[in-house]
Amino acid sequence: MENRYVKIHLLDNPYCIDNEFTYFVPHDLSEFVTRGSFVIVPFGNSNRTQIGLVTETNVEEPQTKTKSVKALASEEIRFTETELELCSFMKEHTLCTIGDAVHSMIPSGALSHIVTCYRAVFDGEYDGQFSDVFHYIKDQNVTSHNAIVERFGVTSNVALAYLLRKELIEKDVIIKNKAVGKERKYYSLGVSDTALASLLGTGDALADYKKLRSQMQADILSLLSLRERMLGDDIKAELGATDAHISALLKKGYIVKETESVYRNPYENKSRINHARELCLSDEQSIA
Repeated sequence: MENRYVKIHLLDNPYCIDNEFTYFVPHDLSEFVTRGSFVIVPFGNSNRTQIGLVTETNVEEPQTKTKSVKALASEEIRFTETELELCSFMKEHTLCTIGDAVHSMIPSGALSHIVTCYRAVFDGEYDGQFSDVFHYIKDQNVTSHNAIVERFGVTSNVALAYLLRKELIEKDVIIKNKAVGKERKYYSLGVSDTALASLLGTGDALADYKKLRSQMQADILSLLSLRERMLGDDIKAELGATDAHISALLKKGYIVKETESVYRNPYENKSRINHARELCLSDEQSIA
């Protein structure tokens, strides 16, 4: 298959560098990336992940090394030729960037949300420099950059750079599709009845206290064995549990989570009432 290259306008670039940049399109994305597509690409020396708009597809192979498109930012949203021409018109006549034009035409939540995250790749014990940050990432399995900064402060950026250089952790990007509305999290049991009896110590089975760290975790499992499937908010309201209790059970595989998006209609509970009034015409209006 012939290599494909495209030109892309990055949506978050300032006006001084609001230019087209050439990217290589991987073969598995080739049929999906067309003019008007929104894509995820790395940019700059730090390879910061950004969203870009594909503005040209028939591009010759450049002589210099070229970065690759990572993924589609949205499978549903794609600009038409008219919308692309409007973006160019707005940039030329209002001195805005292509990104400003795009943001004025589509909702901010319509495109994907990019989350930078880290995971530990060293499986042994580590007690060297920034070991507290390393063990936090390792315990969380995968954790976002914002969560790390919130816990350790802005100086954690130095720790992350050090751990990356030592190849103790790796950096990744998670692409989350933004949805208009609210997500509901449902939980249900993720173990068999026999395993549940062992955990709870019911019947002839003995409780495995090494696996359940608190009575609250046992209460959550007992409740789900009766209800089969419950909202996380309902579990917390009925038992007084916290997100930490639920997350611990989820991490061990004792419960499973299902997420459903709820699209809220602001007019759902409003009835349409037509207060029709009888028109009263003046004599002049009646004659006319």
